[in-house]
Amino acid sequence: MARFLKSSPAVCAKSALFALSTFVFGAAANASQTTVATLTNAQQKLAAMSVPFVPNAGQWDARAAFAAQTFAGTLFVTKQGELVYSLPGKPLPGSNVGADLAALGDRATPSPRLQKSSERSPGWALSETLVDTNGQARSMTQSTLKAPAGYRPMEGKVSYAIGADTTKHAENLNTYERVNLGDMYPGVNVQLRATGSNVEKIFTVAPQHHPGQIRVKLDGAEKLEIGAQGELIAHTGNGPVTFTKPIAFQEIDGVRRDVEVQYALNAASREYGFSLGTFDSAKPLTIDPLLQSTYLGGAANDRANALAIHPATGEVYVAGYTDAVNFPGTATPTAGAQASTGGGRDAFVTRFNATLTTRLQSTYLGGSGSDIAGALAIHPATGEVYVVGETDSSNFPGAATPTTGAQATLGGGTDAFVARFNAALTTRLQSTYLGGSSFDSAQAVAIHPATGEVYVVGYTNSTSFPGAATPTAGAQTTMGGGSDAFVTRFNATLTTLLQSTYLGGNASDTANAVALHPATGEVIVAGYTESTNFPGAATPSAGAQTSLGGGSDGFVTRLNTALTSRLQSTYVGGAGNDSANGIAIHPATGEVVVAGYTESTNFPGTATPTAGAQTGSGGGRDGFVTRFNATLTSRLQSTYLGGSAVDDVRAVAIDPATGEIYVAGYTGSTNFPGTTSPTAGAQIGSGGDSDAFITRFNAALTARLRSTYLGGSGGDGAFALAIHPATREIYVAGDTDFTDFPGTASPTAGAQTTSGGGRDAIVSRLSPDLADVNRIPNPFSFIHQSNVTPNTIRTSNEVQLVITPTPPNNQQTAYVTGTVGSELCIATDPGVCVTPYVGCSSPCYSTGWFAGPWDFLSGDYITVRHISANPGGTAETTLIISGTAYPFRSSTGNANIACNLDMNGDNVLSAPLEGLILVRAMLGFGADAIVAGTGIPAWNPVRERLNTFCGTNFPYSPSAFQ
Repeated sequence: MARFLKSSPAVCAKSALFALSTFVFGAAANASQTTVATLTNAQQKLAAMSVPFVPNAGQWDARAAFAAQTFAGTLFVTKQGELVYSLPGKPLPGSNVGADLAALGDRATPSPRLQKSSERSPGWALSETLVDTNGQARSMTQSTLKAPAGYRPMEGKVSYAIGADTTKHAENLNTYERVNLGDMYPGVNVQLRATGSNVEKIFTVAPQHHPGQIRVKLDGAEKLEIGAQGELIAHTGNGPVTFTKPIAFQEIDGVRRDVEVQYALNAASREYGFSLGTFDSAKPLTIDPLLQSTYLGGAANDRANALAIHPATGEVYVAGYTDAVNFPGTATPTAGAQASTGGGRDAFVTRFNATLTTRLQSTYLGGSGSDIAGALAIHPATGEVYVVGETDSSNFPGAATPTTGAQATLGGGTDAFVARFNAALTTRLQSTYLGGSSFDSAQAVAIHPATGEVYVVGYTNSTSFPGAATPTAGAQTTMGGGSDAFVTRFNATLTTLLQSTYLGGNASDTANAVALHPATGEVIVAGYTESTNFPGAATPSAGAQTSLGGGSDGFVTRLNTALTSRLQSTYVGGAGNDSANGIAIHPATGEVVVAGYTESTNFPGTATPTAGAQTGSGGGRDGFVTRFNATLTSRLQSTYLGGSAVDDVRAVAIDPATGEIYVAGYTGSTNFPGTTSPTAGAQIGSGGDSDAFITRFNAALTARLRSTYLGGSGGDGAFALAIHPATREIYVAGDTDFTDFPGTASPTAGAQTTSGGGRDAIVSRLSPDLADVNRIPNPFSFIHQSNVTPNTIRTSNEVQLVITPTPPNNQQTAYVTGTVGSELCIATDPGVCVTPYVGCSSPCYSTGWFAGPWDFLSGDYITVRHISANPGGTAETTLIISGTAYPFRSSTGNANIACNLDMNGDNVLSAPLEGLILVRAMLGFGADAIVAGTGIPAWNPVRERLNTFCGTNFPYSPSAFQ
């Protein structure tokens, strides 16, 4: 047994479990010791103050990561997450420690006599180790953090300069209020906090996880036992150390509700856990803005150019190119449509689950030449996946089979291609070439939601581009000069080219993006032009900008659905070079938003009609975002976006619920705007040479709400962006050339946690606000209703949605799912959404009853309702806020009981076992008597199962340890 010179048995060990359930475990020194309660008021205040955790910079043993000096002794936190208490010895006979304590009075520093080892017995060491059910230590290698981390920095710094060995000296070390050990069990986070007299363990339990996982092995004690008051006593050679009886409570609708909790001690193995009474299963979440990332790549270079989210399943699809012969997921879990490389560079398509933690399927797409996927789209009705790009392969797969595509053979040196897959990516349904005798490339694709027709845009050098003059004349039947943009329309099966049109003037023109107007079906195209006579900018009516601003400009064009008529065009650019790379259409207003890059210091619309979020160029190349009206005749607003180096916006999306505008791209600027203000983004500093970025604007582009960097220590870029239709989470795809891309291993492991080699594709998922603050409301729950009348409207209790601390721009989205009639009502004042209607003060709002989504603010009140079930049934409505579920249940029976009678986990209900236990319990037998003779060794696990699943409230039995 290890002994130390500095020690005390008067240590207080305190722990807490926070989820929706919060458990606080405390301790007091044993009665034979001088305790904090005997000290003066000033000393009691000192005892309650936080004691800083100091990192080990060489001043202590190399095994220590942090230490905290309490009045009761020193706590060391090892690099493996073990807690070691170095406890001073007890006073020796004849010493005057008690008098020194009395003389201490209100002074903050103990008398030197208290530090004399000659007046105390040798110290003692206790250690606490988190273990699994087999008693094996949980290592930091199993934690989400991999090493203890300081959390909540404190203002003070400390220095150590004791002794002549300067290697043990350390200066200006940061201090922390807490140490975070990460998730030491699945879904259970562990943090440490120290005060003058206590060491507190804080366990945070995630949704659908249980505190029963927590087991602590306490070494160094000669004996462990539970005292008469429920306290845990560790007997040492210097006397007993007492851990007070734990307490537990939940915050329900802002009211504290106590929950029964006891130590569950296995004295033989010296392990303890906690036995809990009934507690609410609703659990809050703390959302990290960077929710997840994953690498995607093999041993060579890989890049993701496109991203889309399946509208029904929420699964995430990405496409790009790979040089790897071992691209992951093409042969497993099942064979992709093309399980092996065709030769040279191939396109790829990959499908992930919505959390990016599982790669569901990949497929190659390519022939013997070079093939690159530039964009993809998902058919909203069939779920089929369409991919476009460019190929120089004369044997591009699927163009002639299973049926002949619209163009079965390569038209020239390089052609555009379009390919169609089933949603699982296991079958290639059809491909087609698209091109004339020269160079052609497809850059973007869109699917008509009603007809399923496929629209493809890109650029061509071919004067023989197919479909521009037939089957009917396109809006522009001949090439304007140089290279032209093109727009082509196929039927849904890709077997018929319905129409094409050139789009360009006397110089080079490229279409980079396409979108379909949700109401009119008009085709909106954006891109790049050097032409001084770009068609449609001045006719049929004047566009928002009728002439070329400089060397090259962005452009936006409207065409009718048939591609036979050009309705309007506009330039977008200043005196330098500009390009529009992305486009989005507001689903409600029809406004057109384009984004790209500019080298112009006079980019139009940044200061008028009102000031944009950034009115001046940051330097070099900047990103830009511009809003037009639906007809492209008026530019409503523009804004720069950039720092002092090169910045480029590559993608744009509009949140359909809020109208907020998101853009993504890459930046070389170390001062990229919005990453630290108005509040910090998910990643506030540049990771390396260049980083991806994501920025969020208000709908008017007059305010930049937040930006975040996203990258490791190398070069990183984002080339695609999408918003999840249900959760509103933000997804980006791109590439990285280094091995430390953030979020691939935490908060949970991504589908691919390490780089495959060379450049890798990356996919990342972020919270809608891009922020590092918690925007989830304080814990609350709806009260379930039992014995209700069938087929009636059941309205929940009203709860207040409070976010603490309240962040700036604190709006958060709520919506409901569930049984028939599931609806929500949100109001600024209490009582507005309940019956009878009480009205609300001015100004206020009430949404009425609807399914959502609705952006509430901290302090708003919410009620949900549904139609109750038929007799014998249960109905449930679930309120969703940022992925957190809050259920409201009504039942014609007991809504709080979902009784699982299987007591031994064998999936069999046996009369001699389960039947006997239930009969004895109903007859009021004592704890151990209920399980006697059943083969179940202890009562407490049975008690916990009955209380949790069957609505009972059996008391804890201190004689039954398990």
